[in-house]
Amino acid sequence: MLLLLLLTLLATVVCAQLDPCAYCLYNKCLQTEHGSLCTHCEAGYAPLEGQCTIVDDSFCLVGSASGGSCSQCGYGYMSFLNGCYSAMAFEQLSKVLGNKVASTSTSYASNHVFLNGQALFTGCFMPDELPINGACTEDTDKWCSQSGETDFSYGTSCLTCTGADVFYFKGGCYSTKTEPGKLICKTALNGICTACNTDHNHVFTNPSTSTKKEHCISCGDGYGDDEYSGVENCGTCTAPSGSNKKATCSACPDGYKFNVAKTQCFTCALQGCLNCDGYNSCEKCETNFYITEQSYTKICVTTCPTGTFPFVDSAGNKKCFSCSTSDKSDAITVERIPGCGACTVSNNNRLTCSTCLQGYQLTATGCKQICADVSGKCSSDACTVAIGSMSYCSNCGNTSNYAPINGVCTYVTVNDKSGCREQETITGVCSRCGEGYFLHKGGCYKADQAPGNLVCSSVGTGSMSPGNIGAGRCSICGPGYRGKKGFCIPCDNQHCLEYISDTCVCTACENNVLLLQGQCIPLPDSGCKVPYCSLCEESREVCTRCEGSYYVTPLNGCVRDCGDIMGYHNNADLGKCVRCKIKNCYKCSDSTRCLECSTGYGLTDDQQCTQCPENCLACSHYNQCTTCKSGYILGDSKVCESESDYRVDCAESDAKYIKYELTRHLKGSVLQRVTASMCSKCTPGKVPINGKCVSASTRTLRCTPGTGEDAGKCTSCSGSASNSAFLYSGGCYDRETDVGRSICLNVGSNGACAKCSRGFMFDTNRGECTPCPSNCLKCTSAGCLRCDPGWLRHEDKCVVCKKGCLECNTSPDKCTSCTTGYYVAGPTTYSGGNVGPCRSCDDTREVDGWRGVNGCTICVPPVFAGEVLCLSKEKIIDSSSRSLSSGAISGISVTVVIVVAVIVGILVWKFACKSKSSGRIRLVDMDVSINTSQHMSSSYV
Repeated sequence: MLLLLLLTLLATVVCAQLDPCAYCLYNKCLQTEHGSLCTHCEAGYAPLEGQCTIVDDSFCLVGSASGGSCSQCGYGYMSFLNGCYSAMAFEQLSKVLGNKVASTSTSYASNHVFLNGQALFTGCFMPDELPINGACTEDTDKWCSQSGETDFSYGTSCLTCTGADVFYFKGGCYSTKTEPGKLICKTALNGICTACNTDHNHVFTNPSTSTKKEHCISCGDGYGDDEYSGVENCGTCTAPSGSNKKATCSACPDGYKFNVAKTQCFTCALQGCLNCDGYNSCEKCETNFYITEQSYTKICVTTCPTGTFPFVDSAGNKKCFSCSTSDKSDAITVERIPGCGACTVSNNNRLTCSTCLQGYQLTATGCKQICADVSGKCSSDACTVAIGSMSYCSNCGNTSNYAPINGVCTYVTVNDKSGCREQETITGVCSRCGEGYFLHKGGCYKADQAPGNLVCSSVGTGSMSPGNIGAGRCSICGPGYRGKKGFCIPCDNQHCLEYISDTCVCTACENNVLLLQGQCIPLPDSGCKVPYCSLCEESREVCTRCEGSYYVTPLNGCVRDCGDIMGYHNNADLGKCVRCKIKNCYKCSDSTRCLECSTGYGLTDDQQCTQCPENCLACSHYNQCTTCKSGYILGDSKVCESESDYRVDCAESDAKYIKYELTRHLKGSVLQRVTASMCSKCTPGKVPINGKCVSASTRTLRCTPGTGEDAGKCTSCSGSASNSAFLYSGGCYDRETDVGRSICLNVGSNGACAKCSRGFMFDTNRGECTPCPSNCLKCTSAGCLRCDPGWLRHEDKCVVCKKGCLECNTSPDKCTSCTTGYYVAGPTTYSGGNVGPCRSCDDTREVDGWRGVNGCTICVPPVFAGEVLCLSKEKIIDSSSRSLSSGAISGISVTVVIVVAVIVGILVWKFACKSKSSGRIRLVDMDVSINTSQHMSSSYV
C-alpha cells in the first residue's frame, strides 16, 4: 500500500505528456490512476519528472554506465527512482514519508544514503529490483541472499549479502573491487565489511560494530547507526570521539557548500557564494558580491537588482536591501522610502528615489500612494476607482483567480466570502457579489468597512425581486453618490464638499464657489457673482458681458447655448441671446430662420412656421403630416382620415390604432398618445387591409380570406413586394404604412409581426400583436409593465397621477416631476426618488415648509423646504397648445431642469428682477420657458 500511495503521489506531480513512457524500457513504465511514470529508459535517455528525456546537463550531470537512468542530477533536481525530480515532488513525498525526510535540508527520501555527494539507494520500489552497488537494479549475480523491508528505508532492501568480496552496507550489497564499494570497504568476509576504507575520509568505522553486520558509516549519513552518525551531505569527516557521537565534517563534496558555522553541507552551485544555509540559498558571498533574495532564495550578485540598494550591515554582511520596506533582521539604520521602486544610497546613508512602484507617484519628498492596490496584479491604467482621496483597482487583468475585493486584487475562489464571481468573458473583474458586499466598478466591496462604507451606507439582502434589489448590491448610497438600480454612481461636481446621502445634491461648496440648486458653480475671476460672467454691475449680480463662448441671457445670466431658452438664439456679434422673430418657432438659428417649429406647425421652404393641415397633430412640412389627432389615422397620401372612414362596410371595428408622438411647444415637451378604431371584420366579400374594408378579389396584400365565422377576416398574410405584410386583428397590414408602423416594428418571414410597437404586446396564443391595456406603454400577458407618462402602475394596472403630476411613483400623489406651473413639494428633489405632491407655483399657503409665490406661472423648487424660485409671472401664450385637448394628452415627461436652466432660474429669483435704475423689484416682461425637449426621460422616448 505504501508503494502504491508513493507512486500515485509522484504521478500527480510529473510532467503530463501525450505518451510519458515513450522510450521507456519494457516493464519499467508504471501505470497509475493519475498517469504513467517511467523508472528506466532506453540508452541516451533518463527519467525527468517520470518522463524519458534525452540526457543533458540541464538536469542530469552523470548518466548511469548502462544508460537509461541518471546517477547524479543537476542544479535544482534530486535523484529518485533512477531519474531526476524537482523539489516540489519531494515536498509532496515528505507528506507521506513523514519524519524520515529531513525538513531542514535537501535530503532525498530515506531510501538513500550519501557518500561524498553521491546518493546510494538503500531500498527499491520497482519489482525485481534491489540496491546493488548503490543502484536499484536486477540482482543478476545473486549477491542479495535475503531481502525485505528495513526500519530505516522505504522499499525493498537487502537484509544479508553473500559472494566473494561482497559486503552489506545500508540496505544494499557492494563489492570491494569497484566503486562505490571500494570507497567504503577495503576487505570483506561472509558478506560483512571487516575493514572500512578511511583513507579518503569518506567513511569512518562505527565504534559500536561488535555485534553489527556493518562496520562503516558514511560521512554524509545524517542518520547513522547505534546513535553514531555523520553530517548530512558531508564529503569528508573525522570520526566521533568521546561523548560526541556525531562526526565532524571537514569538507563538503563538489556542488555542496558549508554553512557559516560549518555544521551542515548544502547543495549549492551559486556563483560568488562562500557559504550556504539551505538548498541553493547563500548565507555569505565572496568579495565584491552582495546577497539578495530571488524567488524565495538567496543568491549573490555584483549589482543589486532594481528596487534594492547595496549596503553592509552591522555584522559586516554585504547585502541588497529594499528601497521601500525594512524588517527587524535588516541590522541597518538607513531610512526607507515607502513605495520606492528604484533608489540610490548616498555617503551619509540617505536614499534618493528615482522611480516609484505601481500605485505610487514620485514627489519631491518621496513616493505618494495614489492607488490602494500595490500588489502589482492590477491591470495597467486600471486603478481608476476614486473613493475618498485614494484610487482603487477596477480590473485585475488576466491574473488567474484574482479580482478586486475592497479595491485590491485578491485571490478568490467559488467559496470566497465576498461572493465574487468572475465574468465569463472578462477575467479579473467581479460580475456579482454576495451577502454583506456590493458590486462597484468591477469589484466587491464590504459596506461596513473602508473604503466601501464611503460609497454605500446599506446593502441589499435576500433575492432580487420587484421592490428589492437583493444581496450583492447597494440599497442606500453614501454622500457623493446617487443610487440607480442597486449601483452607486459618483457625483461629478468636483467643487462640492458635502452631499445629501444617496443623491448628488450638494449642501456645501469650496471657497469662492457658488452653491446653486444643489450644484457648485465656480465664480469667474472677474469678481462677479454671476457664473461665467466677465463684466457685471448692480453689486456684481447683473451680468452685461459673458466669458468666451457664453452668451448674456435676457435675465442677465450666462449660458453656452441660447437654444436652451425657448424662442431665443445665439448672437455672436452682440454676445447675447436674441429672441426669435418667427411666430410658433420652437428653435431658431437666427431671428429670421427657424430650425424647428412648435407642434402643430410645419417648416416652410423659407424656414417659417405655418399651421399643419386640418386634424394633423404634427407635421414635418406644412403639407406633410406625420401624426394625426386622436380619432384620425394618417393615410397613404399623408392626409388625416377620420376613423369613420375605416368603418365603411365594416362589421366589427375592434382593431385599435395606438401611436405615441413627442410633441413640442413653449410649455415643454409632451408625449402624446393618440388612438383610433379600425375595422377587424368586414361585410361578406370584403376583408380588412390596413384597417379598411376592400374587395377580397382586388386586395393588394395577399390576404387569405376566412370562412364560416371568420368570413370577412384575413386568416393569414403572405407578404407584399417588400415582404412587410403581417396579420393583426383580422386584417393584413403593411409595415411600410403609418398604420402598420404604429403596430409593428419588425415583420418576420412567416407573415407575422416579430416585434410589436409601443402600446402593443405579442400574443403567443394568437401569434400576433395585441393592444396593451388603456394608458399602458409596455405590457405582457401578466399585466402592464410601464404606464404612459402621467399614469402610475398599480397592481399591473394604470391609474392616473394627481393633478399637475407628470410622473409619479408608489402612489398618485408621490410625484417625481410636475407639469408647467407646478413644482414638487418634497425633499431630495434631485434624487429621482419619491418626492411628494405637485403644488401650484402661485399657491402661497405654507405646507411642510413649502410655499409658492403669488402670481408665479413658472417656478423651480428649492433643494430644501422654503419658497420656490419663480422664473416668470407672465402667462405664456402658445398657440400650438390650443390644439391639444385635455383628453388627448397622456402626460408630459420633463427632466429636472438642467444646470444652465437652474442658473437662469436662480438669477431671476436672486437678482435679475432688480431694477437697474432704482434697485426696486420689477417683473421681467418675457414669455420664456426652458427648453427641456432634449432631456426627455429615456423611459418614454
